[in-house]
Amino acid sequence: MSRLDPRPHDLAPPVPVTVVIPAHDEASVIGRCLTTLFAGAAPGELEVIVVCNGCRDDTAAVARAHPAGPEGLELPVASKTAALNAGDRRATRFPRIYLDADVEAPISLVRQLARPLAEQHAAYAAPLARFVLQHRSSSVRAYLAVARVVARRRGEPSGGGVFALSVRGRNRFGDFPDLIADDQFVVQQFHPSERLTVENAFATVHPPHTLGALVRTRTRVYRGNQELARSGLARHPAAGGATSTLLDLIRRPRHTWGVMIYVAVNLLARALARGHHDDAWTRDRASRRRPIGGLSAA
Repeated sequence: MSRLDPRPHDLAPPVPVTVVIPAHDEASVIGRCLTTLFAGAAPGELEVIVVCNGCRDDTAAVARAHPAGPEGLELPVASKTAALNAGDRRATRFPRIYLDADVEAPISLVRQLARPLAEQHAAYAAPLARFVLQHRSSSVRAYLAVARVVARRRGEPSGGGVFALSVRGRNRFGDFPDLIADDQFVVQQFHPSERLTVENAFATVHPPHTLGALVRTRTRVYRGNQELARSGLARHPAAGGATSTLLDLIRRPRHTWGVMIYVAVNLLARALARGHHDDAWTRDRASRRRPIGGLSAA
């Protein structure tokens, strides 16, 4: 995966983009997502489509009431892939950004993703993730510190709920397939040389608060990766294991505890994934609360 350090002096006009936001029971956070996204946007710069799917709360009403006036769609069933496909059918622009409703992407990030895609420097782009660590347990914080290093050394995307495609990239596949790991499916359509990580551009991600919630989240990740592997739809499978990185980190006292947590969580999640079944969007519900206080990078 190539990396781009954006030029702050670049005064070129913004690239018009579409942002597709699938949302399932996100009433508590969709306003936060939209306010962050639209703040500072130029008139006409953003086409934002919020696709509410199977919602039992006021997500659609909150999105409709937002002063920026995003477009809203409502689907009767809870399906993220159905929401992504419905948003795509309504969208009219490229580059196209896909954003989870509980993630915050400022307009500066949108611009840094959009321009290299519009200029065909890459087919796929993602930012780095900045995790909100306040009110997270020490074990979760330790896990995230190690996970960030592992992802970086593997050259994997770490956007944590946001990625972008050029028109060429979106033409790589048809509809989003009905898979849990929709984001990994997209990543694995592209050779690492076609992917771009935008440096100095961060998506704000709200991770699980507790170790138990983290295990549940990781279990779903493993289930999704197993399903994707069985599907045969990955053109460029994920990088290999993290053993060498973990062996390097465990020699550093500041990471020893984190490596132990990282290994234990993933071993347990992998075991649970073999028999675990959950068709809902299983995420830490606490991550949908409005954050209190500042942000820290994991």
